[in-house]
Formats: sequence, structure tokens, C-alpha cells
Amino acid sequence: MERRTLKPKQGRNGKVNMHELGDILTVKAGTELILRHPPTSGTPGSTVLGEPVAPKIGVLYEFVVGDGTAISSEDPNMLVAARVGIPRAVEDGLVIDDVLVIDNVDVGFGNVRFEGSVMISGDVCDGLKVVSNGNITVGGSVSSATLEAKGNITVANGIVGKIDKSNPDKFTCQISAGGTVNAKFIQYCDINSGHDVIAGTHILHSTIKSGGNVKVANSTNSKGTLFGGSVVAAQKISAIELGGNSGSKTSLIIEGPLPTLREESAEINKKLQQEHTLLKRLLAAHEKVGHLDKGQKKQQLLQQLKRNVDTKIEIVVAIQAQKLANDKEISTFLSQASISSLRTLQHGVQFEIDGQKVITQQSYKQTITRITKGKLLITPVNKEQTPTPA
Repeated sequence: MERRTLKPKQGRNGKVNMHELGDILTVKAGTELILRHPPTSGTPGSTVLGEPVAPKIGVLYEFVVGDGTAISSEDPNMLVAARVGIPRAVEDGLVIDDVLVIDNVDVGFGNVRFEGSVMISGDVCDGLKVVSNGNITVGGSVSSATLEAKGNITVANGIVGKIDKSNPDKFTCQISAGGTVNAKFIQYCDINSGHDVIAGTHILHSTIKSGGNVKVANSTNSKGTLFGGSVVAAQKISAIELGGNSGSKTSLIIEGPLPTLREESAEINKKLQQEHTLLKRLLAAHEKVGHLDKGQKKQQLLQQLKRNVDTKIEIVVAIQAQKLANDKEISTFLSQASISSLRTLQHGVQFEIDGQKVITQQSYKQTITRITKGKLLITPVNKEQTPTPA
């Protein structure tokens, strides 16, 4: 069964896109695959001499319910897909492969869009695009290509791009994952990941935005350089060596939920101030009424004001509880947010956590950078260590 027809698509302007070679044949859960015709008793016949011929009764062939298929609940003679994937013929049936296996994504294969996961044993070549609703696994390298996955993206070798000539602020390699991005090395690449970004030997001159942590280190912690470009992580950034000697700017930012928490904090403080002001006015009114001559009207006013004061106190207490919870969440996050160099921190590296910035003016050995007593500080891991001049 052919997975796709390799025919370039023609645009409205008449130009042919040699990277778009047709859609991959994909079915969704519930798609009807095979209709079995029930056997019949046949129709009596006769020979050329007029002698009667008894019919042969048909035989019921059983479906082979392969992996990813099922018998329809509405029609016992209908085989349907039980999951999203590619139908593949087997004897007396079909199976649905939920993983698309490809040798190489090149101009001979074209762009890939697949509902399930994609496994590429070789490389993804320049200008090609792979889009998956599952995971993408590449056994080779990714070169100036686009990968988009709702799950994880794993590349055995490197992810390498270059500066986009049409837009110098971007790179020719674009990676987007809902999960984790993991590669041996990353160079000149834009990466947006819902979870961690992990590289074995280096991340160079790239723009990284991670919904988790960013880590650059091999299995023995002997290599791992993070240099050039911008890295924004949700909680932690760590590498064996941060920065380099060539003078390129390296910007490392811990952001995570802090912008949202700070906005919530400002809104809570604003509400708290407003409610405090209203409470003071009510208390002042209550005191003023208390100085009036005795009478039924005075008692009514005092009772009404007391009810209003009690209600306002409840509101203030509730907002104060929100403030405490918000402050605790910010404090907990800041206690865990850090940027670490496991061996060397070069000069000229810019750190930012919670809006506070610091740029290294010299090189250090093993360090951890975090908010300490309200200030962003670069701290040697060994307290007796003296910073090494650059």
C-alpha cells in the first residue's frame, strides 16, 4: 500500500514546490477500512447440455484484526481503524502503524506531516519540514530544517542552522516541541520547548525558550558549553561552561511563572489598598455616628455600619490570605531558580532573574547564580574560592 503519491504541489502562482510532494496516507480512529461481503448460497445453473448444476455455498472469510484495527460495533462485516496512523496491508486484513518510519527527509521524500510519531533513521535536510502530533526521533542530524512536534523531539547528532539572510534576527533551523528537546549539540537554532532542552556537548549562538530547564552536559560531565545567543528557562539553566572568550553576548534568563505572579501580586496589593481605604472610611463614619445623641436612628446607623465594617474586614482578611499565598509562591520559586556553571563561568555573560540583571566582569570557576536575600548574586560553589580575574 503506497503511503503517498510523490507529486510536487503547484501553487496559485503556478510555481511548483519541490518540498511538498503530497500528503502521507493517514487514517483516524473509526475510519472504515475493509468491508466484507457475507457469503451467499449461490444460484443454481446448468451446463451447455441443459443439465442442472448445483450452486456452491460461499465461505465466510474471517478478518485478521491486526494491530490498531477493530471490528465495527455497528457492522460485524466492517473493519475499522482503532487509532490514528498509516494503514498497512497484511494477509486478510490491515494493521495501523502509529509510527511513521523514514530513512531520510530530503528533497526526494519531501515535507512530512503525520498524526502520530515520526522516526527518521537518517537526516532531516536543508529546507525540509517535519510536523507530528506525537514525537519526532531523528537518528542522524537536522540541518537548517523545521521540526514541530506536540511531544518530544530527540536528535541523535546535532541540530545545526545558520543566520537567516532574509531575517538576521532568526535562524534557518526552527524547532518547536510540546515536550522535551534533546540533541547531542545545537548551533544557530531557534528552539521553543514546552519542557526541558538538553544538549550533550554544546549550545552555541541559539535562541532557546524552555518551559522547563536547560542543561548542557555530556554523560560524564566533561563537556557542555553554553555560549552566545539567548536562553530563557522556566527554572534552571546549567552547563559545564557558561560563555566564551570571543566576546559574543550570552544572555541567560530565568522567567517561568514570575511575570504572571508579579502581575497578580500588583493586582492583589492594589485591591488590598483600596479595601483598606474603604475600611478606614467606614470606621471613621462609625466613630462619627457614635458621637451623635442617643436615639433609634443612631442605633440603626451603628448597626448598619457595623455590618458593613464586618463585611469589609472579611474581604480584607481574604485578600491578605491571597497575598500571603502569592508571596509564598514567589519565594518558593526564587529559592529554586538558579543558573549554574559546573566548571567555568566566563566574563561578559548576562544573567537575569525576576527583573534583576548582572553581567560578569571577570571569569569564575564553579558558580551558582540566584536571588539571595533579595539580590541577584554570583556565588562560587566553594566559598573559599577566589574569583579568577579574566
